Amino acid sequence: MFAFFVCFNAANPVSKVGFRDVSDMDDTTDQIGYYDIDYRLDGVGIPFSLLNIGTEFKLVVDGKTYYPKQYERGPFGGLDIELYMDKITEDDFAVHYRITNKGKKAARFQLGTFTDVSFRDMVNGDINNIKVLNDKRIFYVYCSDLVKNPWQKLVFDQRPPDSDRLQYIPPNHHWFGLLPDNADKYNMRFKSDADNKDFADPEGQYQDISVSHSWDEIEIGVDETVVLGNRIYFLMKTPFEINPEKKVIYSEPQNNIALPTWIRILEYGKKYHPQIKLHSQPESGWRDDRGLSFTCRNNYENWKFRVNHPQQGEFVYDLRLVQENPRLVSNVETVTLKVSTKPHLGIAPIDHEVTKVYKNDDSIKFKATIRGDSTINLKYVVIKIGKNNVRIKEFEKLSEPFNLEGQGLSDQNFEAEFSLQEAHLRSGDYKLEITAINSHGLSSDTKTIEFKTNYATKIIKYEFKPKSVVTPGSNVELVGTFLEEDIQQVIKFHLDLKDGQAKHDSDPYQAKGREQ
Repeated sequence: MFAFFVCFNAANPVSKVGFRDVSDMDDTTDQIGYYDIDYRLDGVGIPFSLLNIGTEFKLVVDGKTYYPKQYERGPFGGLDIELYMDKITEDDFAVHYRITNKGKKAARFQLGTFTDVSFRDMVNGDINNIKVLNDKRIFYVYCSDLVKNPWQKLVFDQRPPDSDRLQYIPPNHHWFGLLPDNADKYNMRFKSDADNKDFADPEGQYQDISVSHSWDEIEIGVDETVVLGNRIYFLMKTPFEINPEKKVIYSEPQNNIALPTWIRILEYGKKYHPQIKLHSQPESGWRDDRGLSFTCRNNYENWKFRVNHPQQGEFVYDLRLVQENPRLVSNVETVTLKVSTKPHLGIAPIDHEVTKVYKNDDSIKFKATIRGDSTINLKYVVIKIGKNNVRIKEFEKLSEPFNLEGQGLSDQNFEAEFSLQEAHLRSGDYKLEITAINSHGLSSDTKTIEFKTNYATKIIKYEFKPKSVVTPGSNVELVGTFLEEDIQQVIKFHLDLKDGQAKHDSDPYQAKGREQ
């Protein structure tokens, strides 16, 4: 039996999250997941799924069903799956399923996931309970075993992303609860919880809790990318928590500067006090933010602390939340505020039109105007727009610094270029976003250049391998050299003999970005 003890009064527990190897614990079943979550608190693993089987996948592409396992990329019916984790913190993250059509035609697909949850004990799921929050799009799993701290929670959040940095399509359907038979996985039917009348009451204790998410059918064009995802987090350190939207905030000198935070999971009807102090102050320095408090009407709240700083400088604040009756205190988070003059950036492309098609060794050239009072770097970000206008970051880099100290606030003009070769992009439509960032971290307004790439495969040479005698029915080998700059492409060669006497296809070759 796995046992784990934690006290939320312990000083500064450290968490870490990532993916783990998926276990195949029973060769007699098909229960092998696609991925599993590896969450650790002070170095101790917290079980997520039964026997580390993980989250199982069902993918239907143009009517054909696939069951990807153990991080397989595919392709499945021409579709490639890339899994990655976007962390807000080590306790709060979104699992992204980036699906790209690498086939030769548009496709229609559905995705369903299934997890046999075993929170805190990977063998004994009997101690798990479920609680549904008041917006019905969030539920959490907790342990009825008092030794295992019932205030600790594994949370599944099906709402649309509440942060600009999280970009994905949330599930259309989800369900949770006790299955009559776990072998009959309802995600395989793409059903929502409302469609499953044979579940027990959705709240309370079960002997085997399962969770499923699914997405309605999506059409995806050739080379198009769709990012699906769902939000998961662990509430393990305090009964409720406060999370800064950003640990470092940049601002111009002004009053009423916002320090935005998320607060969760609160108890309905309880009174809470958002409190703030300078990090250098003693414990007696805590005060209610602007003398305000609130009564919980939602399990989740957004709270913006407000501070005044009309002068430049760097300031460090501690933030926390205090509940009344009984008095409970959340985690304490530290936020750094950097106040400086905002830099200016102007961009004028050189010899560029939206219809222009770039090759892999081309550069996008532009004239730039920058203004500021410190060292400035240009940040380049290449964005591809996926399905549902989801922004997919393909590449990011910082330029060499431009030192403007001593130049005053006058405009500095120069020519610059961005080399596409280092970005390793696939053929398609992109946006190049350029931002000036000063040495204090404050950014200018972002300028955008839209561009298109088309990396054609270049056949350098080819010839039939010579034979002294060729008899009817014998094989003749065609050999050659080619160059494909798009390293994500798979190349096949087709030979069509004159007058259609014979047609042949070569084996596939993975492009390497050089002659091969």
